[in-house]
Amino acid sequence: MLKSFVKAALRNLFKDKLYSLINILGLAIGVTCFVFIALWVLDELSYDRFLPNVDRLYRLAVDNKVNNTIQQYAASSSPMAVTMAKEFPEVEKFARFNISRPTLTNPETNEIFRGDNFTFVDPEAIEMLDLKFIAGDPNTALSSLNSVILTQEMATKYFGDADPIGKSLHFSGRPHTVPDERDYQVTGVIENFPQNSHFNIDFLASYATLEHFASRVTQNWDWYFSYSYVLLKAGSDPRALEAKLPEMVNRNMPAESAAITRIWLEPVADIHLRSNLMFGQGQGDITNVYLFSAVAVLIILIACVNFMNLATARSLKRSKEVGVRKVMGAGRKQLIYQFLGESVITSLLAVVIAVGLMELLLPQFNLLAQKTLSVHYWGSNSILPGLL
Repeated sequence: MLKSFVKAALRNLFKDKLYSLINILGLAIGVTCFVFIALWVLDELSYDRFLPNVDRLYRLAVDNKVNNTIQQYAASSSPMAVTMAKEFPEVEKFARFNISRPTLTNPETNEIFRGDNFTFVDPEAIEMLDLKFIAGDPNTALSSLNSVILTQEMATKYFGDADPIGKSLHFSGRPHTVPDERDYQVTGVIENFPQNSHFNIDFLASYATLEHFASRVTQNWDWYFSYSYVLLKAGSDPRALEAKLPEMVNRNMPAESAAITRIWLEPVADIHLRSNLMFGQGQGDITNVYLFSAVAVLIILIACVNFMNLATARSLKRSKEVGVRKVMGAGRKQLIYQFLGESVITSLLAVVIAVGLMELLLPQFNLLAQKTLSVHYWGSNSILPGLL
């Protein structure tokens, strides 16, 4: 019985090749577009979700009054996070990030590179961001002055296939951060930061270096050069902690420069899609996620409606076939099974073609979206159930 249904379905598909081609390709293209947009949406929603305890991780944000206008900064002053950790037991740990884009030179080859993100961080950042070490000791990598950790990409860029541990990089930075000329010793190599993260870091240097050579940056309450992150203890209320912060600022901020109107905690999980602060990094827009999700659903609905309209139009031509089958003894259920079987086979062929189109067009789609998306047919992020 099943064999005859399949044979009849394939015979009908090949009988009207133009109809079959339009129907199958239309559905295949719709499925391909839907999957590509779904991959993009899921990637946007996954930003920073890989971080451990991301639900308890916050960035310190500041509302600052400038010429009677309130400006919201993603950056804060270096002493704020330190003081919070000392005064409020809700803070489990903190880490500060100070970003510079210096000129870096490999002394062995005299190669000069510019524009990479050289970031001074506290050692606690290693655990807070769950950095995966390829070489070096995570317990001591940022414990001394003039030490730096490289991402795997930077290690290859600056040192090729050679082991970079113990080698040095010559730093030429900005005068208001650290002295212009300084050598940094490589103490570790970590895996590259995932693309779905608002952190854009190539080098992690010890924050102690910044504190030692540029104390005016790290001790000044009204210099907003650092990105400060705090990990709250389990069960802590971030809003209750925020209510205590104004008194801390009033007590420490110099009276002649007290322009802060509010200091607050921004959830790290919301930074990429729901943050529009000045000096923020890696910002997307939740509106685009909603918009493209609606477009994806609309595309698949149009593909389905097109599929059904073509099937309905073609059914008018098959009334004689249905009559003959009834005369030959075919029952109602058999006719239903046959037509549903044909639809299933057509859909499966469309899905197979859609998979081929996805594999063929994914590199171009990544170039367009500026991402490194991949299609997983098996495992926890499998799209196979959805395709079926």
